[in-house]
Amino acid sequence: MRKFHSSVVILLYSVVLCALLTACKSRRYVLQGVEARRIEVTRALDAQPLPEAAAFIAPFMAGVDSLRRPYVGQSELYMPAARPESLLSNWVADALVATAERMGFHADLGVCNIGGLRAAMPKDTVRRGDILAISPFENYVAILKMRGSDMEQLMRDIAAVHGEGVSASARLVITPDGQLTRAAIGGKPIKADSIYVVATLDYLADGNDKLYALKRSLERTETKEAVNEALMKHLRTLDEKGLKATSKMEGRITVEPQPAPAAGAEGATACPPAGGAPAPFMYGKTGQGASILLVHTNDTHSCIEPLSPLLADTAQADKGGYLRRAALLRDLRQQDPDLLLVDAGDFSQGSTYYTLFHGDVEVGLMNLMKYDAATIGNHEFDFGLENMARLFREAQFPIVCCNYDFTGTPVEGLVKPYTIIRRAGLKIGILGVSPQLEGLVAAHTCTGVRYTDPIEAAQPVADLLKTQEKCDLVVCLSHLGWNLAGVSDEEFIPATRNIDVVIGGHSHTYFPQPELLKNIDGMMVPDNQEGKNARYVGTMRLFFHK
Repeated sequence: MRKFHSSVVILLYSVVLCALLTACKSRRYVLQGVEARRIEVTRALDAQPLPEAAAFIAPFMAGVDSLRRPYVGQSELYMPAARPESLLSNWVADALVATAERMGFHADLGVCNIGGLRAAMPKDTVRRGDILAISPFENYVAILKMRGSDMEQLMRDIAAVHGEGVSASARLVITPDGQLTRAAIGGKPIKADSIYVVATLDYLADGNDKLYALKRSLERTETKEAVNEALMKHLRTLDEKGLKATSKMEGRITVEPQPAPAAGAEGATACPPAGGAPAPFMYGKTGQGASILLVHTNDTHSCIEPLSPLLADTAQADKGGYLRRAALLRDLRQQDPDLLLVDAGDFSQGSTYYTLFHGDVEVGLMNLMKYDAATIGNHEFDFGLENMARLFREAQFPIVCCNYDFTGTPVEGLVKPYTIIRRAGLKIGILGVSPQLEGLVAAHTCTGVRYTDPIEAAQPVADLLKTQEKCDLVVCLSHLGWNLAGVSDEEFIPATRNIDVVIGGHSHTYFPQPELLKNIDGMMVPDNQEGKNARYVGTMRLFFHK
């Protein structure tokens, strides 16, 4: 029998050992089950606030109180905003026409975007803070001259988004699928060769929110008067005359009768569920093996204080609030110190706090809550790239987005395509994707930012995290939305692989339970979203096997 030379034996031993070590290194955990539940953020959490959060917010709250306290006028009724027509959108559109008249223009039509009306008009006393909550953006009144042919297209644009705020002069009939059946201005059909004057806001005059026709105006007058200031002036004028703000539903936009939904039809909705949080959702093998608790928020929209207790929607009234969320997260961490906390974007904009302090309050409180990562929503751009860069430097958590290129902008180097976190014995990769900016974000607030298709951008990042970095879990923070035009989550997931979980945002959708979609390899990927304003905090307990 031949004897191996000792050096050969050592070499063979080294090769085998190396192979074993490589196999061990490449072995990773595999997601096998999900248990999800949402937690409602209610006044029960007021009992034991987080002292650091309360101390942090106190000076900001004092500043906000002084700003929003001044009296403006009176409102005859509570006015919420909704599509296709609402009391508030009617009042605001009429106020834009009145503003144009005050400036010497005879406006044939007033147009506002319902998505830009962020709160309801209260009944009785209206203060400055109420108007700033309704219209928190730095938008200005714009007066446009338009061809009749472009006005006709504007009516089609309004129909396509299922309604916007239009003044009393307008009448539109639209179909459930967003087609225009007929339209009139001042009781007469629109004449293609006539010239019309439109009072609107500069954001819409740029063709944003899919009102593309407004960008084709023949003449544009920038008034330099902020929309929220114009609304306050209009309300003060009424008050000086002894009048109250009022509005009514009068069929400005009518939707033709639509068929009743099929029996048993259900799915994601823009409306919050009634009766509190649903029962936990379970998929796959749960309750065994390694696990981690993924806690998530989206579209919290600067909801620093709880939603008004006077909201007509009693399910939403007095819910949410950053101090309550901070207390909840403290309690969750006491139960599970290894939890992972993420946000899917639009933590900015929607309250006087953001209008006054430009994001310092939101990011400061997110730091106190110890977020692990967040992605970029469209409203993070609202005060421009310099402000975005300032906030991202303040953030003590990574901002991830792989389909925006900030090269040459103030934000360059502050956003990562992904981050890797080691927690609870797991290696976790987190990437982010965000929506197309054109038509969604005012051009001057995102100058130089280059957008890439999120599917094309995310796939190589997910591959790197799963195959090269050997991550046990890959989470995508998506601000693409659900069931929206363009690439949204239900298109993104089936076109990608190597992403285990998607946390969604942007469309303010409430899922009755996480949506399960097959990826390009046929693997089920859970996608969850928790509406808006952090009325709910979502949780997913993720279970793994080796």
